[in-house]
Amino acid sequence: DADYTKYYYDQDKYHVQYVSTWGNTWSEYGGLQAQNDWNDFRDNVMALDVSQPANYKYVTDNLDVLSMMDYMILNSFTVCTDWLNYNVGWWRGLDPNGTHQKWGFTLWDNDAVFGFYINYTGVPDQSASAEPCNIEGLTADWPDVNGHMRLFNHLRTNPAFEQLYITRQLDMWNTTFSCENMLYQLDSVIAVITPEMPLQCSRWDGDLSDWVQNVHTLHNYIEERCTYLGNGLQGCHALHGPYAVTLNAVPAQGGAVKLNTLTINQFPWSGTYYGGVDTKLEAVTNAGYFFQKWTDNAAQIPVPGNTTAAVNVNLNSNTTITAHFTTSQVPTVEAPGNAPCMQVSPTLVRTTATVQYTLPESAAVTLRLYDELGRQVAYLTVPDTVMEAGTYTAQVDLSATNLPAGAYLLEYSAGAYRKTTKLIYQP
Repeated sequence: DADYTKYYYDQDKYHVQYVSTWGNTWSEYGGLQAQNDWNDFRDNVMALDVSQPANYKYVTDNLDVLSMMDYMILNSFTVCTDWLNYNVGWWRGLDPNGTHQKWGFTLWDNDAVFGFYINYTGVPDQSASAEPCNIEGLTADWPDVNGHMRLFNHLRTNPAFEQLYITRQLDMWNTTFSCENMLYQLDSVIAVITPEMPLQCSRWDGDLSDWVQNVHTLHNYIEERCTYLGNGLQGCHALHGPYAVTLNAVPAQGGAVKLNTLTINQFPWSGTYYGGVDTKLEAVTNAGYFFQKWTDNAAQIPVPGNTTAAVNVNLNSNTTITAHFTTSQVPTVEAPGNAPCMQVSPTLVRTTATVQYTLPESAAVTLRLYDELGRQVAYLTVPDTVMEAGTYTAQVDLSATNLPAGAYLLEYSAGAYRKTTKLIYQP
């Protein structure tokens, strides 16, 4: 209701577009214009190559992509059989002084889950071992009457969206949809309801033993479901593992660690993750502290380097990763000799950028180029070429790389010294 959107987002009923589907589609708020605006946005996106950064920015400027992912993930993980053609809500606020100005999704009437009730949507598998990616095939006009699933699948052609979608599933499986949490929530509700059930059965001619059996069935289904999800995600996304991941911070009060979409501030923290997709880590400092470096007992090298606060790791083994913080702002790497330096010009590149660097003593020099996801896309020098002390100039011809326009990270390393510069490539 608009009372809710006003209280939490400062969007009153005169500034809300709220569309719902339950068999038919209508506007709770915003009239026909709300439906037209959504349809126009969806159709515009479907006509775009969203793998291009500029086009994807148009998407993220208008759609809360994490809200859409969570909507898909929750219905998939709970094996919902009454959605898309029923029980869908999506909305945005139009007041520039309020928040939630992007389209986002809501949940309602989610009782047809965990193998109970009627399969109104036509989900292909209602069992506890249903593949998490089964939902991605629900693209027929019925049930996908408003094109939500078709839009979602189209957005998955963008590498950043796909990486976020896969890791968001893993984050949710490790937290909200872990066996520990799901069974705790269920048992908590059972504990509240159990004392009331004899009177409930007496009033409505129910059988207490039937209720107990239904609870037992639900408990078993959820336990099997949360246990299976890891295998299901591995199969759906061609991942490898699983790997036990432990996160630490030294000192613990130095800061937090962002793990994909989670913020971890209680250490040590442990979870189960997979390789085959980049896991994002970011060190977030507390007041009075500075980030120093990452260490990893599995000797996995993060990209672009272990002295960069925001890195990617493609897991290949069990690991303990530690973020190190310090109370003094010191150089994060040891420089060969006295003071090597590197400059790049221009950073807005049409064809070629010039890199100038100085070595106070001989060192192995490498220039690497990474995309925004931290994936190495090019070596710009012969790796680890030993250079004598002196000043050098290198030409970085991006026009020869066949890379698309967008933002890239140029990493210069000289021995233990590293420096990363952001380049915007606009051919």
